[in-house]
Amino acid sequence: MARGQRSCCSRRAPRCPGAVHVRDSKNADGPTFAVGSQAWGAFVMYGAGA
Repeated sequence: MARGQRSCCSRRAPRCPGAVHVRDSKNADGPTFAVGSQAWGAFVMYGAGA
């Protein structure tokens, strides 16, 4: 998906110490996954191009 398009969305669960739980916001009953907080931070920094 090209940047700027908004047809793909994800959500993360707030206030989960040590882990980030993620799901597709358009499929609330679909699969979820969890990653460690440090791994999530690295992913966000990568996505931000830092």
